[in-house]
Amino acid sequence: MGRQAPPAPRRKPGRLVPAPLRQCPGRPARGVRDHRPHVARSPLRPSAGNAGRRGPMTIEQPVALGVPLTGVQLIEASFEARLGALRQVLLEEAHAALKERLREARLQTYDALLENIYDALAGPRGETLAALLRQRYPAALIDEFQDTDPLQYAIFRRIYGDGGNALVLVGDPKQAIYSFRGADLHTYLKARERCRRVHTLHQNQRSVAGLVTGLNTLFGTHAHPFRLPRIAFTPVRAPDLPRAALVELGRSDPAPLRVFL
Repeated sequence: MGRQAPPAPRRKPGRLVPAPLRQCPGRPARGVRDHRPHVARSPLRPSAGNAGRRGPMTIEQPVALGVPLTGVQLIEASFEARLGALRQVLLEEAHAALKERLREARLQTYDALLENIYDALAGPRGETLAALLRQRYPAALIDEFQDTDPLQYAIFRRIYGDGGNALVLVGDPKQAIYSFRGADLHTYLKARERCRRVHTLHQNQRSVAGLVTGLNTLFGTHAHPFRLPRIAFTPVRAPDLPRAALVELGRSDPAPLRVFL
């Protein structure tokens, strides 16, 4: 009886089983040929363990699986695209359902309050609404303006515009810490450029003279200490007022500015 050929490798669902590559006698081993230019065509090379021996050859890169792997990648990309589209549909449906439930319960979220007033100001009767709001609130002062988001600033711009209405913005870009809640530092910078007058405080009423001097030295030695060139450092001075001395662990004159590494 002749020798039976070994059974073909079984394929498990969802997996690719590569067959071994062998070099035909008398013919040089070549890479997998493919008409697509992006599929590698590296020639087969013997590995160190197979040098001088006949039998299976190995390759540096799995170009033999280039064709099936490309198909798998296309399937995965199609699946991811469909999954992303499904997520988008679910988000839109959930958003619409939430708005309907809030409307039925006569409730509004904080985001909805901003969105609704902006939509009303941007609508066909927006200028009438803005005029009524200016009449009721002829002056507005926004504190901590560095934590304003673009939508909030757009609302105030539509109400007060760039005209002669009293709109006062108070803020310090170096104290912007609410980006996780939508605050946008660039909104502050754009608003500052649109202001007709900009005033800066030159006296620090909260700190002792030693601390103010230390901070002036620390931040004043670099051209852009806060990375953005549009955020400059302005040295300030401490008021000449009597203050009680700070006592720490028996020391009546501790260093006002200390750095711990």
